[in-house]
Amino acid sequence: MGALVGTMSRSRKILVIDDSEVVLEATKAALSAGGFEVITRDTPFGSGAAILREQPDLVLVDFDMPCLSGEDVVRHVREHPAIERTCIVFFSDRNQDELRAVAGRTGADGWITKTDAMGGALAARVSALLEQRRRNP
Repeated sequence: MGALVGTMSRSRKILVIDDSEVVLEATKAALSAGGFEVITRDTPFGSGAAILREQPDLVLVDFDMPCLSGEDVVRHVREHPAIERTCIVFFSDRNQDELRAVAGRTGADGWITKTDAMGGALAARVSALLEQRRRNP
C-alpha cells in the first residue's frame, strides 16, 4: 500500500495572479472543476516569492495590472535562477497577436485569452500547455 501512495500523481498546482477578484473567483472555479489545485493572488507584488513558496506547475498572470504589469512580472521571474524555468502564461483580454509578440520577447510560455477560456475550455487549455511543456522542457 505504501508503494501505491508514492506513485500516485499529485494534483497539478496553478498560481493565478490577477487584480480582479471576479476573474480570480471565476478562474479558480473553472480550474478547480478541471482537477487543478488553485492558489490566487490579487497583486503582482511578491510574485517571485509566491512562486518560490508554492512551486506551481503553471502561473497564469494577468497582463494588465496597475503599477506592475504581467510583462514586468514575467521579466522579473525569468531573472531569478531558482524559478526561471517556471511555466508562465499570460492571461488577458488583449488580442492574440499582441500576446504572442509579448510572450516571445519576455520568455513567457504562452497566453490564454480570458474571453476564450472560461469554463472547461480554460482547464483544457492549461492542461495542453502543461503537456506541451512536459514534452519540450
